[in-house]
Amino acid sequence: MFKEQAAMSSTIVSGKWRGALTAVALGVAAAMVSGCGGGGTVSVGVAPPYTTPPSGSTSGGGTGATASAYLLFASNYVTYSSQQADGAYLHSAQGGDVVTGFSDKTNAGTSINYGCYSFDQNTINANQFYALQFKVNGLYAGATNTCTAPASGTVPSKASDYAFVSIHAPGSAGVTPIPPLDISQSSHLLIQMGNTYNPAFVGGAAGGNAEVFTVEMNDAADGDVTKATNTCAFDQRLTGTGAQLVSPLGVLNYAISLTDPNWVCGPGSMTSLMASGVTAITVKVTADKQKDAMGAPALKYGELDLIAVGYVGFTKQLGTLPITGP
Repeated sequence: MFKEQAAMSSTIVSGKWRGALTAVALGVAAAMVSGCGGGGTVSVGVAPPYTTPPSGSTSGGGTGATASAYLLFASNYVTYSSQQADGAYLHSAQGGDVVTGFSDKTNAGTSINYGCYSFDQNTINANQFYALQFKVNGLYAGATNTCTAPASGTVPSKASDYAFVSIHAPGSAGVTPIPPLDISQSSHLLIQMGNTYNPAFVGGAAGGNAEVFTVEMNDAADGDVTKATNTCAFDQRLTGTGAQLVSPLGVLNYAISLTDPNWVCGPGSMTSLMASGVTAITVKVTADKQKDAMGAPALKYGELDLIAVGYVGFTKQLGTLPITGP
């Protein structure tokens, strides 16, 4: 489980988190967004206020409502004008803060660090998802928003080497406790995600080798997995990586069964988590999970990768789902 996620903060990401470099220079296909369909934009501002439900109700609705199997957890991300108390720089249109983090908290270049780029509001609107770039063995200079790597070193390979994007449940708006989302009637987690890095956009510079995204759900009051009573994680191998490679924008839709035996739970269980409700969903890359076809470590020294996350939701399978993970 993600025990190294205790800090759950964005301390490495400076006020220049939006990035001084262009999307194209960092492996994101900015030229393609004009062809992207989808809904309109969301006005930049604070998260919608959380309204306490009527007495006796749960996240499923009022006292006479039935919990739904068809739920939208997050979509249409909106940037804050400044970093929030919980470390968030943005939130979902549903009012859940989005917190990011990296394992290299000392900027030593020995683990995984901020990669000098994440989507600003215009790029989020154009792509309809949020993306955060990380650099393996990265050294981040916040004053100039530049990323380098030491002249030599060892590629990180442990579970404690990570980058993540964590999304809080709807209606939380930075408050604690986060109101849990009732998923007890659902059968599948639906998520749009991908590693959008394409080396061709940056002259073949190493990157895009992170192909296993770990999706974790927990019920902690503040979304911090180390405080959760129930937490479950699923390792999803991406169908491929790269904008204009695996798909025009580099993201795909994945449907993950909540009864899949590959979920790893602890503490607690999936049954208990579905009963208690979900307060945070995290998409995380850990170095130990990244292997090539031969089982050898896949990450390269100094490479760049992106964690891109679009909509997150839940459904109940009534037949064969048209989109499934590999």
